[in-house]
Amino acid sequence: MVAQTGNVSVHASPHILAMDNKEAKIEIGNEIPVATGFSQSPSSAPAPTQTAATGVNPATQSSLASSLVSAGQIQYKTVGIILTVTPHITEQNMVRLKIAQEISARDVDVSLAGVTSPSFTKRKAETVGIVKDGHTLMIGGLMEEQTTTNRTGIPILMDIPLLGYLFGSTSKAVTKTEFLVMVTPHVISSSEDAEAILEEFQNKVHTIKTRLEKDKKDDKKDDKKDDKKDDKKDDKKDDKKDNKKDDKKDN
Repeated sequence: MVAQTGNVSVHASPHILAMDNKEAKIEIGNEIPVATGFSQSPSSAPAPTQTAATGVNPATQSSLASSLVSAGQIQYKTVGIILTVTPHITEQNMVRLKIAQEISARDVDVSLAGVTSPSFTKRKAETVGIVKDGHTLMIGGLMEEQTTTNRTGIPILMDIPLLGYLFGSTSKAVTKTEFLVMVTPHVISSSEDAEAILEEFQNKVHTIKTRLEKDKKDDKKDDKKDDKKDDKKDDKKDDKKDNKKDDKKDN
């Protein structure tokens, strides 16, 4: 049995400025090339060589039969975070939001009809809601858990009851996904409002930088501790070796 534990926490907080009744869109990700519309057709080769006995040179005929050309198109797919929002501000400072939030990532490659193309995972929420200025609207959520168990080892022997674990190993992977989408609109009606939102954003960036610097320092401390432990182990081994040598000399 092989055990492995990991913890990944990803918090994405895209910000975008939009005008009233105008669609705004922000994309944060990568462009992945994807092959589409592929087809195979015989290549345009020169006329076959004629012979007196058979009429067509067999070597030329074979090359014509096996020469194919693949043709198709390459399209680019945006993978990452895509946020599309269209706000409508009412007289009571209520905000009507038409929102489409998509989070996608590249998955394993798949082969179809001899062409290998990437596959993608996608989580998308699309809705229309009304929320007060400065308040948070939760538009969607997803909680998912996947368990995968693999058994590898020597054929037949690993299936023996009770003794099979001696001839094989078992790996178990548990993947948990929590996906939440929340939107907080801020109505900017004056330059003071814009400055306040800018200051809030700068404070968030400063907090993130401070946290990253702290994580780096903690990693360095852990590395130093590990190095000290290794040095102590090496010193103990050297001391034991020296003691054994001294004992042999005394004997």
